[in-house]
Amino acid sequence: RASQSQKFPYIRPAGATGENPMLNMIKNFRSDESGAVTVDWVVLTAAVVGLAIAAYTAIETNANTLVTAAGAAVAAENDF
Repeated sequence: RASQSQKFPYIRPAGATGENPMLNMIKNFRSDESGAVTVDWVVLTAAVVGLAIAAYTAIETNANTLVTAAGAAVAAENDF
């Protein structure tokens, strides 16, 4: 039968000597920056997509207004 320390390697029995593996895992997690660049790119990409959607909406609205005004001006001439 396996002992507690074999089943759960991060848990040491009371009075055990040595460094705390859980504390080491937390220190390693805090110092690891391998995912930080990925997060930066995701945020940057989301910002670019958001700006593109905002620009598209503004251009679409103004283009529709321009087409409507041009159509009204051509219809008002009525010289055919």
